[in-house]
Amino acid sequence: MSDPTPREAGAPLGFLARFIRLQVERPWLVLLFGLLLTIPSVFLARKLELHTGFESLLPDNKPSVKELQRVGGRTAGVSTLVVVAEGNDKLALQKFGDAAVLELRARHRLGRHRREQRQAEQEFLGKRRALFLSLQKIQELHDKIEDRYDYEVHGSLTGDVPEAITRATIEKGSASTSPRAAPRGRPTWTATT
Repeated sequence: MSDPTPREAGAPLGFLARFIRLQVERPWLVLLFGLLLTIPSVFLARKLELHTGFESLLPDNKPSVKELQRVGGRTAGVSTLVVVAEGNDKLALQKFGDAAVLELRARHRLGRHRREQRQAEQEFLGKRRALFLSLQKIQELHDKIEDRYDYEVHGSLTGDVPEAITRATIEKGSASTSPRAAPRGRPTWTATT
């Protein structure tokens, strides 16, 4: 048996042999064809967009994604930098936050600080401040609600009326505690780490 020639090997090898011969005999024609394919490809590729954010992987028609886009527009984007400052002096914490923002923006060229944007962020977060309550405060509120519910449903045997639950009593802070000393058989909340 002899080695098969390109014609005997079938169409794929025959095409490959003709293509190689064309490249060797007329290289400028192959380069011109490649250039003709490259030019429209470059124009089409310029219209491509690259979205590297995690939110671009989410479907646009979901309510949670729409809310994320709305919040991102109001808070100058969705970022991953979070700075938490703790303390009892609210004014000192606000001054520290303002100074930290200005320093970070100055060092990292994050743009100009706009007072209106900060006020909008504070207003947005202020309306949702209950989401940031400590576990102790949540326990106190839970106890107050349970006491008031028991009073409204069962009345009071001793004549004691629990404190009304209003915005003022909720915002009093940790200084006011629940009127009861023990949970009276109710489950308690514990924090585990």
